[in-house]
This record gives sequence, structure tokens and C-alpha cells, in this order.
Amino acid sequence: MEPIQPAVTPPVDPARIRAITRPSSSLLTVYILRSLALTLPSAFFGFPFVFVPLLLKYITLAYRFEDDAVVINWGLLFRRETIVPYARIQDIHLTRTFLERWFGIGTVEIQTASSTRGAAESLLGLKDDEAVRDFLYQRMRGNEPVAAEAKPAPVSTDDPREILVAIRDELRAARAAVEAR
Repeated sequence: MEPIQPAVTPPVDPARIRAITRPSSSLLTVYILRSLALTLPSAFFGFPFVFVPLLLKYITLAYRFEDDAVVINWGLLFRRETIVPYARIQDIHLTRTFLERWFGIGTVEIQTASSTRGAAESLLGLKDDEAVRDFLYQRMRGNEPVAAEAKPAPVSTDDPREILVAIRDELRAARAAVEAR
């Protein structure tokens, strides 16, 4: 009988996540299609009024993943900078509309302990949205990913003594890992 392995979030390369500084260009295409869909009944007269604010947001939107927080900047006339410390993150949601799925992007919504309803901040137009979500989960928990080689080898024997020795060794390794932190 094989031992049950705990579910571990796959390791995410922090350098790959920190390299994300802007949304994907596919987000601009999604904004154009949304604007066209919203202004279709008015024969495109309202298109500039709907699209220009989205275009300005896309142009100025920037992300920065620091050691202790994620920073989101956007705005042209009224500049907005939001700093969300990893320790304050309560929950993370991954959302994708039909158009976002079609273009291979997603939105990572971050919730904090504030009293507001809904997401505190959103990381829009990410190609690696699942990797960003996993990175944020690891940071909010204060965990570093568990390396694959750190997992103990499964015991393939029917001898109860060897199984007990393997359990003892796993507990010692877990205690040493907890004390090292």
C-alpha cells in the first residue's frame, strides 16, 4: 500500500513572476471587443466614450511583485498606487470571462481583511494567471515551495517495522524543517 502524499502547491519560479510588469496585449483586444459590444446598439457613436478610459487604464497599468507586497499602479490624470502586503491577503480568486478564456488571459482577484465587499485589487490580463495565483498563495502563507527531492521515498514493504521506521524518519524530518523556520 502506497503512503498518502499531502497536496503540495507546485513550486513557482519567483523570477518568472517578478518579470510580469504589464498586462498582456490580449487585454487591449478584449477591451476593444467589449467596447464594441456595449456600443453596438448606438451605432458606434458611444465607442470612444467607452473605449478611451479602458485604453488609458491599459496603457498606465503596471504591476510589481516585491519581497513583501504586490504593487499595482494605474491612472493618467489621477494616479493610483495600491500596495497589498502578502501578509494581509485573505483570499485569492482566479476569474476568466469568455473573451479572456478565448485569448488565454485571466484576472487574479486579491481579497484582504478590509470591510469592503469584493476584491480589494485585481491583476488584469495575465497570461500566467495560475502561476501568479500559486505564487501569491505561497507568499500569503509564508511558505516557500517544497522541493520535489525533499519528499520521502515511499516504503514498498509489508514489514511493519520498516514502515514504522519510515514514519519515524518522516516525523523527524518534518520536525527539523519546522524548527529551521
